[in-house]
Amino acid sequence: MLFSASTLPSFGMDRQPIKSYEIEHQVYEQCNRAVELINASNYSQAINLLTQAARMDPTSYSDFVHEKLSECYSETNQTDKAIKEAELALKYDPSSGAAYYYLAQIYYRTDHYDTATVYLKKLLQITKDKQWADRAKELLKDIETYGKARAAIDQINAGHLSQARKFLEDAAKYDPSPVSKNVHQSLSYVYRESGNPEQAIVEAKKALQYDANDGGLMYTIALASQDIGEYDDAIVWLKRSLQYERDPERRKNAADMISELELDKPKLNSQANKAPDYLDSMVGAGGACRWPQKKLPIKVFIKSGAGVKGFRSEYPSFIKHALDSWCSASGRKLAYKMVGDEKSADLSVTWIDDPILMNEDGKKRVKQGVASTETTSEREITSVQVQVDTMNALRPNQLLEAGECASVCLHEIGHSLGLKHSTSYNDVMFFGSSSKQSGDLTSRDKATIARLYQSYPVCSLAPVEQKPPPIKFEPPPMFMPPLPGDEKDIAPPIFLPPPIDESEEKLTPPFFQPPPLNDAAGSANSKNKKPDTTMPPVFLPPPIESESGTGKNSKQAPKKNSPNSNSKQAPKTSGVTKQDPKMNKSDSSKKDPGEPLPFFTPPPLN
Repeated sequence: MLFSASTLPSFGMDRQPIKSYEIEHQVYEQCNRAVELINASNYSQAINLLTQAARMDPTSYSDFVHEKLSECYSETNQTDKAIKEAELALKYDPSSGAAYYYLAQIYYRTDHYDTATVYLKKLLQITKDKQWADRAKELLKDIETYGKARAAIDQINAGHLSQARKFLEDAAKYDPSPVSKNVHQSLSYVYRESGNPEQAIVEAKKALQYDANDGGLMYTIALASQDIGEYDDAIVWLKRSLQYERDPERRKNAADMISELELDKPKLNSQANKAPDYLDSMVGAGGACRWPQKKLPIKVFIKSGAGVKGFRSEYPSFIKHALDSWCSASGRKLAYKMVGDEKSADLSVTWIDDPILMNEDGKKRVKQGVASTETTSEREITSVQVQVDTMNALRPNQLLEAGECASVCLHEIGHSLGLKHSTSYNDVMFFGSSSKQSGDLTSRDKATIARLYQSYPVCSLAPVEQKPPPIKFEPPPMFMPPLPGDEKDIAPPIFLPPPIDESEEKLTPPFFQPPPLNDAAGSANSKNKKPDTTMPPVFLPPPIESESGTGKNSKQAPKKNSPNSNSKQAPKTSGVTKQDPKMNKSDSSKKDPGEPLPFFTPPPLN
């Protein structure tokens, strides 16, 4: 529901009727009845009532009528009609916050997040109500972060990491938000997959601020630390992840990785990594070997991978691309040619789907590929057998990714030409796997192969470069990779009821205005007329007769004598003979000064 119909916008007395009282009252009753139907989820009947009310347009309730029609159509998935009614509501009241709010929700429900954002921003422009503004800002933030987080997950799944990063960085601007953890976890994944493990560590630590007990995030930090040769840090984070990780497979991978890193730590030689090449460190590790000049061009045979689980038709092209890259880097001192008979080949390549195990440092370790080299006592190479496992060596039953295979081929062909391991994580010949490896030979790789064959003349038979199909090179397989943000963690924002003052919960009935008065007293100018302060006239009673002639029961007619007659005899009185101070001066001045005042005194004026 767009908002709870139990709380309704009210129409104050400042909203004057547009139609007659009878029409306004009819629409008012239809609106109230429609609200009751909406509360009962009876949208079809509510639509009928509101449609009848809309036929009376324009009335002082027209904006409300169309707002509620928009709500009903939205609830019954009639999106186009819902939009039309909300726009009509804005026609009758351009400042209707509810109409903008409804439009935002309608477009949000149909995944048009950008349009929903536009209407919320318009609401912020027109409203002067702080509750409306706060609600719009909150929802605007939630929609933008949710929409961008969802879009980023889609881009990650499609392999479009640069676009995913853009969405995620925009979403991160709204921190803290309900999806902040997911946003930074996904950013960590994207940065590492893009060869930026340093920033991946930063983002994973930000994600931990929203969930300090996430073992997966700790595992990601460990992998990124290993990528840049920080093995001690990687081991610390792996051990920490084991305290929180519940997934058995991921726990096993973390434990195995700790063991592998402990063995490889002594191989790191940061001092040697500052050299322009790694030939000297190769010699110290057992001496360099190389193909004798008489063996050039090297005869290469690539065995068919038909029937091998996980084999792909493009894999042979990865071998040819690797040969071209290394031969070119040697300064054209090396050359090769393809042969169709394995027996006549100097270098043969075989695809297998069984694990490759080797003894290394007193421990059996699994390898993704291996180059078995035969040499003479003079360290000259006579033949090489290259094997590449088409299944992921570190994750049983998982196929090798094409990008990973391309990296493995490049590494193993380097071995087949006489190179040994590098201790720099950027180099193709690095002894481990790092997201820093891009699939291109580094300057150190090129300098090392060139120096190894520097005494050889340039080959007259130049290799024919055969680029593989467009593919993203990925680092050789490693222990279980980090996980991107889980889509399940992204909860859509909830549109709450528009903020309504609790004191105004019902529609105000139309105000009945009586017709204007026609007489002068009721004219428009009567409001400016000063009040009449003139005292009402004082009515005096007839004079009191003498005791003998007048009394209560006397039937004698009153004498016609004037109060100013010449009679010297004054009537007896039983009361006041002095002048009453309340007497009107103007009236008393007309009386004979010697005549007594009447006994009757009028009531005081209000």
